[in-house]
Amino acid sequence: MKRYFLDTEFLDDGDNQRLVLISIALVCDDGRELYLVSNEFDYDEVKSDDWMRENVLAKLPPTHMPAGPGQQWQPSSKWRTRDQIRDAIAAFIVDEGNGVRPEIWAYFASYDWVLFCQLFGKMINLPQHFPWLVNDLKTWATHMGYTGKFKELLPDTGHHDALCDARWNRNVHRLLTEKLTEARSE
Repeated sequence: MKRYFLDTEFLDDGDNQRLVLISIALVCDDGRELYLVSNEFDYDEVKSDDWMRENVLAKLPPTHMPAGPGQQWQPSSKWRTRDQIRDAIAAFIVDEGNGVRPEIWAYFASYDWVLFCQLFGKMINLPQHFPWLVNDLKTWATHMGYTGKFKELLPDTGHHDALCDARWNRNVHRLLTEKLTEARSE
């Protein structure tokens, strides 16, 4: 069974009860990674928020990249429509053909999971081999008796960069699994 570690960056406007996807990353325990940025969010709306501008927008890849020396700049392949992001995720999360659904893990996962599912429309529209729930690292650790701070377990070096945070989620899962296994064997 494969495990995928999810993170998103998003605008939570609060007033209109709207979550707007900015970027999404999935890191698989087999080493594959997917990182994409929506080209459909309102950049000016997000930019008007100082915190979002400094902590999220500043970490996004450029919208255009040079195609090569002396060539014109081309749109970055990281920036895609929501439909293209959905299709990339559907191709990325592999159906192993054994009837076992993969696990998806995130840290404080609620909003990440809503944004993930919304890419497919309704939750019931998720591909058949996808899980119907997300595993939350914080909840799992608490139930398993881990009371330490995650940042002490593994310092966070790329906070609010979806790909760095998804990698961090994978690494925290590994460390917590080791700690909990050690604790059980004592």
